[in-house]
Amino acid sequence: MKSINFTLLGDESLAKDFGKKGTSTDITIYDRKESDTLRTWTIPTSFPEDTAALSGN
Repeated sequence: MKSINFTLLGDESLAKDFGKKGTSTDITIYDRKESDTLRTWTIPTSFPEDTAALSGN
């Protein structure tokens, strides 16, 4: 299975069109499995107010 990962900066409501919401803490993860490809969108939950999730701190 192939895996493709994206980072979405901006309006989180866009991600709801791409996949199912998963884990949500400092980052929110959305994913969708299509055929043999897993697509994952990662969104820093408090962006742009707080960029700590982007730096891993």
